[in-house]
Amino acid sequence: MADSLRINQELLDNLTAGDLEDVEDVSGIRWASVSDGAQLPMRAIRGLAWVIRRRTEPKLTFDACRAMTPNEMFTVIEGAALGKPALADGMTPALADA
Repeated sequence: MADSLRINQELLDNLTAGDLEDVEDVSGIRWASVSDGAQLPMRAIRGLAWVIRRRTEPKLTFDACRAMTPNEMFTVIEGAALGKPALADGMTPALADA
């Protein structure tokens, strides 16, 4: 697990404008104020995990993601940065087999 999540171009390339707007809405951060490599607060990390996981779990809510551990959130987000979809358990195909 990473100690913190840093935003990079690979992650942003795998998110839609709608995903980023939804993360802004639930976290209060504005992407315009986030520089490359910036650390994010936990609420924004949870928002990222939510928008990624809801691709395979459309009924998943932002509040339901409070039950995820930071490690689970980082796994989902790191998988998205690699272009790998999240599974229902929060893992990605490449990481589920490890």
